[in-house]
Amino acid sequence: MNYLFRSVVWVLFVTVLGGCGYTQKTKMPNDIKTLAVPTFKNVIQAKQIFSYQSGLEVRLTNAVRDRILFDGNVKLAEPSESDAVLIGNLTQYIQEPIGYDQLEQVDRYRLTIGTDLTLKDLRTNKVIWHEPYFTGEVIYVLRGNGAITEQQAADAAIRKFARDVIDRMVEDW
Repeated sequence: MNYLFRSVVWVLFVTVLGGCGYTQKTKMPNDIKTLAVPTFKNVIQAKQIFSYQSGLEVRLTNAVRDRILFDGNVKLAEPSESDAVLIGNLTQYIQEPIGYDQLEQVDRYRLTIGTDLTLKDLRTNKVIWHEPYFTGEVIYVLRGNGAITEQQAADAAIRKFARDVIDRMVEDW
């Protein structure tokens, strides 16, 4: 029993001391150190706008820039001084009902913000990656516990979008 206990302690000690190989420092593709993020363009077609929030493309851009600063793997710069540029087009803002109450009134929505993103190496003029449908999505309820407004849901979708964009850029899994 004593041998088993010491063996378990030793294995735990070695595991904690040695770690599992995970690091929080990530690497941008092609050794990119500086990145430009011009304001996203709103390319949603007028006939597709059923629900929309004014200035959404600016809020998306600012959220991505803020997340880049928070992440710290690259520095923000102007396009003329950058190794790469992230080009974004806002293509969708969809709010769809996904749940109903006993009176058949909508009580739950899925809010999806869709974009077309391109990360381009400005030194070689080559596309590093292109995501034609990159989204931020949130499900929200209108009444009861956890109820939020459409504005709050959009803010949550934007935060998720920005986090996922940066993960897409820096994670090399």
